[in-house]
Amino acid sequence: MARLSLLLAFALPALVVAAPVPKGVKKKAHTNGTWELVEYTPNGVVQDHSRMIKVWTLDGEVLRVGGSSYSLTLPDPDKPAQRRFIPGGGGAGYAAAVEVDGDELRFCYTPSRTDPITECAPAKNVLFYRFKRVDDAGK
Repeated sequence: MARLSLLLAFALPALVVAAPVPKGVKKKAHTNGTWELVEYTPNGVVQDHSRMIKVWTLDGEVLRVGGSSYSLTLPDPDKPAQRRFIPGGGGAGYAAAVEVDGDELRFCYTPSRTDPITECAPAKNVLFYRFKRVDDAGK
């Protein structure tokens, strides 16, 4: 009985401390805010982006670039990185992905409506954009 008491006294607290934090409790990186374009890579080839609109703003599912607004819908809440990029004219949109890592955001979409994007990275048939956070609208 004494061994069981010692085991419970030392092992149980260690298990509780080492238990993973449930997903709903962890602070998630968010996309809301103002972002500055730092890289543009269409079809896997880095291009000069000096003449492109540098500041983009994300607010929920609305993307603002210059004076234009676009939709970045979230069709599957279980896959928050996978989105639909819908230009201002509407329509079915394009397969897209948005990933945030600290103050870096990666946004990409494919001109082909059928190619799903599972990872936001430079690749053939993918328009890849990388941004740094300018303003954090989620705080």
